[in-house]
This record gives sequence, structure tokens and C-alpha cells, in this order.
Amino acid sequence: MTLLPMQCLLFHGGNPLALAANVWTVPLVSFITTPLILAAIVTGGHNWLSAHLWRMADLSLSGVMAPLVPLQQGWLTLPGQGLALSVVGWLVIIIWRFGWWRRYPLTLGVLAVLMLLSLRPQGTSASRWRLDMLDVGHGLAVSIERDGKTLLYDTGAGWRTGDMGKAVILPYLDWRWLTPGHIYLSHSHEDHIGGLDSVRCVWPAVLVSSPFRAPGHRFCLRWQGLHFEVLLRAADRRRSLPGTAHRRYLGAD
Repeated sequence: MTLLPMQCLLFHGGNPLALAANVWTVPLVSFITTPLILAAIVTGGHNWLSAHLWRMADLSLSGVMAPLVPLQQGWLTLPGQGLALSVVGWLVIIIWRFGWWRRYPLTLGVLAVLMLLSLRPQGTSASRWRLDMLDVGHGLAVSIERDGKTLLYDTGAGWRTGDMGKAVILPYLDWRWLTPGHIYLSHSHEDHIGGLDSVRCVWPAVLVSSPFRAPGHRFCLRWQGLHFEVLLRAADRRRSLPGTAHRRYLGAD
């Protein structure tokens, strides 16, 4: 539990069911899976026995993890202020453990007031822009933010069981309290459009722009006062939207 602030900082959220998962997992892995693995290593010279032990270790781990799949639904994404709230729990434990609440009541009162003030949403200038490049591995996802809205430039990769929209972009938008005002797709490669469906599942009305032909996509050269200069390679001009042949578009991996 004391690692909760670090988890909120790194992953922008937490799962309140994690304690139950650890109560179930740690004893079984410690007393069944780990001894089987060690036995398999020690008996490495006996191929049949070692392989049998490795198989048993794998089966035991699969059995331990199987009941935990539904607990994944308990994940809660926290906004930026959630980090401060999680730190409060850490401080309460430290203050109680060392008895500081008896010796420094005034100092702790001032600290509590400062913590409350830090939880208030901070206003931003109407003309202030913010650009964040999101870590989506191979591919691209960029957030261009202004006035509580963001333009997403690409949405990362997708795969058979998930995508970067669900894994990275949606938690980031919740963390920053942002609403996507527009999505701009550079080109149709899967590592750039893979997270689109997950984002549109939450915000189905968000406008999507792209240089390739797709239902509902439109061409956009301006958003929130931000102007785009779009470069098009000669080979791509034939595939551009009608009336945009004079614009040039450059899409790069």
C-alpha cells in the first residue's frame, strides 16, 4: 500500500482489488510455484524430471492467475490531483508511526492546508498551449492541448487483444481531465491508427481528419486557432481527398 503514490505517478491510477490479488497470489507462488522452479533447476541434468517439474510450475502459475482475470476490471484511473490524495495516505502512516501528530500539531496543520490548496484545479491562460508525446512504443500519439481540450495526432498501435488507445491515451486524458476535440491521423498504418476505435468508443462524436479515404473522415487545416501546413508526397496526391491535390502531405514512421 505504501507504493500506491508511486503507482499513481507511473500508471495514473490503481486497483483497489490489488490487495485481494496479492493475498491470493503471494502464498501460492511462494509455496508451490517457486519450489517447483527451484527443483526444476536443480534437476536440470535429468531431462525428463526437469521438464516435468517445469510443466508443473507452469500449470501452477496458470491456475494462480486464472481467478485474477476479472479483477482487472477494478482498475481506477485517477486525475492529476489523485497523486496528491495518494500521498496523503502515505504521510498519515509516517506521521502516526513516528508520533509527529503529538509533537508538531501546528506544523502538520499548516501542511494539511497546503495539501488542500494543492488539490484545487489550477487555471491556465486561454492562450497557453501544451504538447505531450505519449509513450506508445512503436508508432505515434501526440496530444496538443488548449483550454481543457486536446487534438490527438495519431492514436498508437493496436493488436488482437488491445490497443494503445485503451492502454495509454484514455488513461492520459483522464489524468489530465481532457476531452479530445479532434483527432488527426497522419496515415493509415496500424501503428498510427490502432487506438482510434477505443477513443471513439468513449467519445463517438469526436471529429476525425485524415488524408486517406475513410468514412466520416474530413480534412482539417485549423483547430482552436492552430493552423496546419500539410505536405503531401507526389505519390500520395492521387489518394488524397477531393479538392486537396494542391496540398502536400508528409506521413513518416
